[in-house]
Amino acid sequence: LILGSGILTLFIFRWFNKTVLSDRRYYDPATVKTEGEVKGKLSFKQSISYLLNSKYLLYIAFIVISYNLVINLTEVLWKHQVKELYPNPSDYTVYMNHIVSIIGLVATFTSLFVSGNAIRKCGWTFTALLTPAILLLTSVGFFAFFFVQQASPHLVLSFLGLSPLAIVAFFGSAQNILSRGAKYSVFDATKEMAFVPLNPESKLIGKAAIDGVCSRFGKSGGSVIHQSFLILFSTISASAPYVAVVLFGVIIMWVMAVRLLGKQFNELTKPESAPLTFETPSAGSGRSVAVQAEHAVLTEQQAV
Repeated sequence: LILGSGILTLFIFRWFNKTVLSDRRYYDPATVKTEGEVKGKLSFKQSISYLLNSKYLLYIAFIVISYNLVINLTEVLWKHQVKELYPNPSDYTVYMNHIVSIIGLVATFTSLFVSGNAIRKCGWTFTALLTPAILLLTSVGFFAFFFVQQASPHLVLSFLGLSPLAIVAFFGSAQNILSRGAKYSVFDATKEMAFVPLNPESKLIGKAAIDGVCSRFGKSGGSVIHQSFLILFSTISASAPYVAVVLFGVIIMWVMAVRLLGKQFNELTKPESAPLTFETPSAGSGRSVAVQAEHAVLTEQQAV
């Protein structure tokens, strides 16, 4: 299956470049020169400086960092609870395999029936808010039962008929499944759409900095937070309240960043809107780069 999918991808990629990207209705050949001029001229430091000079790109970067940070923070606690529920390594492996399978089904369903319809009918901002909303709701359930379990395990058992540990693992599993499914559908779709109003140069530099650095920064940031709390409080359970505070704070700021980015995105995609410009650091030749909305490109891509 992997080899067959890879060969099919090669053929589709070649057909796309030979047939679609050579048609001026779908692609402007003039942009090839612009993209070629950017490659290799900006260092890592200059790329980060370029990113810091644009609020628009900073909002995208913060959204990417927030997702990876929140996922890392919750996943450590969830896997710790699952290991307590299934101490046998074989049972733990079977459980995690089931989770991966369900993630694939959810991601496929949402990609086919949810993401595109949500963007068309409800707009970019609403669709981009789905991922933090899912993480917020599932995190409330996860931490609520986690703390109830720590305080009074028998209280949960008396009216639900399930062990508190099983309920905590269930909410953690639901969060992991829904958030991963949302990531592969609505999150990635809205993130890539956010780059559409920018010119090719800004897309190239912005995506290089965001996809190459920010996602890793979010994952490593979550690990640093957990390690710091473990040093201070010794156990994962003792550090959980402080992890929850950080997690909910990040989600709230994530929602704010999405709303602010959504306002700029809607303005940039209006035909009558003014171009978005900002100065960038020199890249060898001393020139500055202006980032502006390419409404013609957006209209063509929407038509496709």
